[in-house]
Amino acid sequence: MIAIKGSAISAMRPGSHICPISISRSSAATDAVAVRSDGMAWTYRDLDERSRRCAQRLRAVHSVGATKIIGVCLEPSPWTAVALLGALRAGAAYLPLETDWPDARLGAVLRDAGVAIVMTDDAHAARLSALGVTPVVVAQEAATTPADETTPLPAPAPDDLAYVIYTSGSTGQPKGCAVEHRALAHYLHWALSYYWGAGPGGDMALFTRLSFDLTVTSLYCPLLLGRTLTVYPASLTPRAALARQFAPHSGVDTV
Repeated sequence: MIAIKGSAISAMRPGSHICPISISRSSAATDAVAVRSDGMAWTYRDLDERSRRCAQRLRAVHSVGATKIIGVCLEPSPWTAVALLGALRAGAAYLPLETDWPDARLGAVLRDAGVAIVMTDDAHAARLSALGVTPVVVAQEAATTPADETTPLPAPAPDDLAYVIYTSGSTGQPKGCAVEHRALAHYLHWALSYYWGAGPGGDMALFTRLSFDLTVTSLYCPLLLGRTLTVYPASLTPRAALARQFAPHSGVDTV
């Protein structure tokens, strides 16, 4: 963990290899809430431990490394953050997949990206297995292996892939866009400087789709700032999600 609360902007320098695995060091040693949703709240310590366990299992059991792209297909929850951070900490790139995509689109994207492993939840494991990939239930993986600080996890190089997203396909076949760690670090450096360079704040809500590229802003910036990410359920409409955020005591100060 590299980015330290209060200096995340300077640590996330453009062109560096620093990426969202660098959740706030100062917050990780405390009980500050990192991610929460209805009925669930995890501290930075919780998130760090669960994502490390997930990464260790991916590398040890599923042979995941820098050349792998891992699918992520699950309902929005704190486990979403564990899956994404677990993939990055394992040295892999992730491919966000939406649970409401038709099987035809889901299967086509999986085949085109060459994905063999998908992190998911119990509700979608059987469907993914039927599509010919290996489902990995994130909650089970993160609870299986004790976090071992003596086993180093790889640090990504600037030109390593961070994630791959697909276009909607509205003008033809969906096309994959590969984003390297250098580009992600450059964007997050800009976002942190532009939105929070002049003052406090940074508590945000995750309510947009993972396959929407700008979701990385609300997903990673709060964690790099040592603030709180609130995850809204997929059943919430955009209007209802915005209403929640603007409600008093929502726990969200940036929209």
